[in-house]
Amino acid sequence: MINQSVVLAERCGLFYEGDDTQLWAINPPPAISAARFQPPIIPAQNAMVCFDVLYFREDYFDATTRIRRGRFYGTNAGGGLREWQESKVSTWPRGPLPSAPQGMVQMHAVYRRIKIEVQRNSLLREAMVTLGGPGYESDWRVVDIEQTANDELLFTLKPIFSFGLLPRLITDDKEVYGAHDSVLDAALKYAPVPVVDVCREASFAVLRKKFCDAADLGALIGRIPEDLVMVRSAASIINRLHPRGKLAEQIRQEAKGKPLRPVIDDDAALAVRLFGFLLVELGFAKA
Repeated sequence: MINQSVVLAERCGLFYEGDDTQLWAINPPPAISAARFQPPIIPAQNAMVCFDVLYFREDYFDATTRIRRGRFYGTNAGGGLREWQESKVSTWPRGPLPSAPQGMVQMHAVYRRIKIEVQRNSLLREAMVTLGGPGYESDWRVVDIEQTANDELLFTLKPIFSFGLLPRLITDDKEVYGAHDSVLDAALKYAPVPVVDVCREASFAVLRKKFCDAADLGALIGRIPEDLVMVRSAASIINRLHPRGKLAEQIRQEAKGKPLRPVIDDDAALAVRLFGFLLVELGFAKA
């Protein structure tokens, strides 16, 4: 069913929300993006199919965790004008809007909140969503759906893209996705040493998918076919960077007269790039 009690209306780039009889100005104006699911996963019996166009209203975005949260609304193609009584439109803290004849205020493109039956929510979990207009699009994945106290559905999205740090995955393997996301999260948030540590664990996880299992990355490298020189080399470099951040290894090597330099930002960046290279070479990502 579609809950008719909540609408978004737009005038001159400013948005208002309420119902079919009364509206309140939203301050500051929300970020509204065109949206479409890919592939189209909306069956005929689902309420979403009643709308020609979908929009995503962003309520929260964290650039560090890359989490985006918000709600979906729908409208018919082309939108159209609707009227509300001037006395029923609150424009605070802005000034009054010009009214139409008979004290009516016109608004463009009424977007109605989408309401989906509980048993159909599973259709949208893990769904891929494209946000933005032509030429300025970005791909996101639905990772959670919550129902708020006022009976709205709040969607949590994470990006498919990786800000240019890693190649785009072309696999549905959840373990590979997990390794990819862990490296990306580390690269955006952590210091060099933990970034290298995460890259080592992630490399071990994806290499296990193509080659026989082993106790750790070092042992697994020895089982990679010798003709895959670049794969072996990339994994070896990541594996060699790992102990440089460990105090015990630094003390041990210094006692041998071979002091290790500390892990720096460039080392962490190299580990991330090498992990991305492994994803491409192993067929999990597209260059």
